[in-house]
Amino acid sequence: MHTTNPHMQRCAMLLDQSRYDLAESEARRAIGMEPENAAGYSYLAICLGEREQWQEATEAAQRAIGLEPDDAFHHYVLARVLTDRDDYKQARAAIEEALRLDPEHPAYWAAKSSIDIGQKRWRDALEAAQRGLEHDAEHEACINLRAIALTNLGDRASASAAIDSTLARNPLNPASHANMGWTLLHQNQPRPAMEHFREALRLDPTSEWARAGIVEAMKARSPVYRIFLAYFLFMMRLPAGAQWGILIGAYILYQIARRVRAGNPDYAAYITPLLAAYLIFAIGTIVAYPLFNLLLFLDRFGRYALIREQRISAAVFGLSLIPPAVFLVLWGVIGGQEYQLAALMAGVLAIPVALAGLASPGQPRLVMSLGAGGLAALCAFLTVQVFTGGRTGGLVFLYTLGCFGSTWIANAFATSPKRVKR
Repeated sequence: MHTTNPHMQRCAMLLDQSRYDLAESEARRAIGMEPENAAGYSYLAICLGEREQWQEATEAAQRAIGLEPDDAFHHYVLARVLTDRDDYKQARAAIEEALRLDPEHPAYWAAKSSIDIGQKRWRDALEAAQRGLEHDAEHEACINLRAIALTNLGDRASASAAIDSTLARNPLNPASHANMGWTLLHQNQPRPAMEHFREALRLDPTSEWARAGIVEAMKARSPVYRIFLAYFLFMMRLPAGAQWGILIGAYILYQIARRVRAGNPDYAAYITPLLAAYLIFAIGTIVAYPLFNLLLFLDRFGRYALIREQRISAAVFGLSLIPPAVFLVLWGVIGGQEYQLAALMAGVLAIPVALAGLASPGQPRLVMSLGAGGLAALCAFLTVQVFTGGRTGGLVFLYTLGCFGSTWIANAFATSPKRVKR
C-alpha cells in the first residue's frame, strides 16, 4: 500500500520483520500525523492482534473500515483479527466483503481458507486455498493451508508433495517447516517431524505452532503415546458433532456390553477384557497428555520444550498422583479397605486435574480449575470420613460422577486446531 507517511513506511518494514511492538509505535505515530489515515488503523489492528489485544485490534480495524469502507484490505484485516479470536461468524462476513471488493487477492482467499480450517470445514478450506493459488501459484500461505486441508481430508501424500515444492522454492519459510512437521505427525513419523519443527523454531523462535509440534514429536518417541496421538489427531479432524457422536456411541456400546455380560455369564471371559480395554483407553485419552508432559518435565532437557503453563500443569498433575500412590503403598503394607478406597478416590481425582491443565486459557480453564478444586476438597472430606468411620451418604457417588462427568464438560470446551501464521 503506497504512502508517503514515513511512519507508515517504517511500520510496514517492522511488520515484515514481525517486530510488532515497534510497529505498533510507528502506526500510532502515523495516525498522530494523519488522524484520518485508514491504513494506519489497519496496521495498528494487525500489531494489536499479533499481541493478542483483541478488543483494541477489532476497534482499530472497524475504524479503518469506517474511514474507507470500499477498501478490501481493511475488511481483510478485520477478518484476520476476528479469526485469531475465534469469532468465525463475524470473520467470515468480513472476508466475504473483502473478496467481493477484490476477488483476485490470494491473501484474502488464504484468510477464508483459515476461517474454514478453524471451523473444520476441510473441503471449503481446500477450495478457498485453490482459488487463491489460481491468482498466485506460489502463494505460500495458500499452499500451506491447502496442505492442511488435504491432510485432514486424508490425502497426506498430496499434502507432503505440496509442502515439499514450497520448501524447495523457499527453504527458509518457518510456517512451511511447521506444516510439514504436523503432516509427518499425522503420518506417524515423529523423528522427521522433529527435524522440521526444529528448523521452524530456528527460523522463527516465536512460532507457537512449531513449539507445540516439537513437544508432541518428543512425546511421540514413546510407542504408547503414538497410539494416543493418532487418536487425538483423528478427533481433531472431526467437527464437534462427530466427536460427540463417537464419545456417546462408545459409551452406549460399553453399557450394552455390560448388560450382555450380566445376562450371559458364559460370555464374561470374552466381554470383560473388551470392557477393561475400553476403560483403560478412555482414561488414557484423558491422562496421556499431562502424563507425558510430566515425563518431559522430569527430563532435564525435555522441560525446556514446555512452556510455563505446561510446566505448571505437569507439576500439579504430578502432585495429584502422590496421594493415591501413598495410599496404595499403605494398603499393600498394612491392608484394610479404607486405604484401598482412599487410593481409588484420590486416583480418580487425577481426571479433573488433568482436564483443568488441558483447558484453554480464560473461561474454560477457570471453570475446569474451579471444578477440580471443588472435587479435591470433597475428596479430602470423604477421605477423612472413611478413616474416621463417618457417614458419606451419597457423596461418594456424586464425587465419582463429578470426576468422570468432567470429561463431558471438557469436551464441550474443545478448542480448534492451530492456524497457519500468515
